[in-house]
Amino acid sequence: MVQFCQAMIKGQSVIGFNTMIETSKYGLLERTDKLENEVMWFELPSHMSFHTVNTWDEDNKVVMISCIAKTAALDKASAPVPPGRKYVKFYEDQDTCPHLYKLTFDLVSSP
Repeated sequence: MVQFCQAMIKGQSVIGFNTMIETSKYGLLERTDKLENEVMWFELPSHMSFHTVNTWDEDNKVVMISCIAKTAALDKASAPVPPGRKYVKFYEDQDTCPHLYKLTFDLVSSP
């Protein structure tokens, strides 16, 4: 926590993305379940989900629309806006630019 506060005071980025992690994990819990051991875990190729747009049940599946980037350039998230610009160019290429994706989690054949 101290390192986090010191980085903020110095104006350094406090947001990170570990590119060494090979999977992203999603945990689904039944609406009525309250216990952690009842979470159904799903693994997908590594990515960063910025926002979940919508999620719904469909047959024995959960469908989620999410804004996802394959990787992230989060060091730019706290960068100062350059002179003469209105914003920081956050996205460097197609992998760092988020797109809408439809994720489907099959509840019947889950691990």
